[in-house]
Amino acid sequence: LRSLVGSEMCIRDRVYMNDNDKSKKERLFCCYYAKLGNIFEAAVRAGFSPDTALVNGMDILKQKKYQKSISVLMSETVSPL
Repeated sequence: LRSLVGSEMCIRDRVYMNDNDKSKKERLFCCYYAKLGNIFEAAVRAGFSPDTALVNGMDILKQKKYQKSISVLMSETVSPL
């Protein structure tokens, strides 16, 4: 449950509508990737074309600014035992 709430909060609170489309998709990808752990699925849900989703997701994961964001998001979405 915590992981679901964390991802919904991430999408609602951290992705701003005034961002350009690419930046918005990249941030959404980070949120979905932190929750799902699947590059392709996260990229598709973020709005990337299925034809390029894997490549786009891998490109995002290579960027240091997004690596740190994903790390923080993943630590927030881990449910305690």
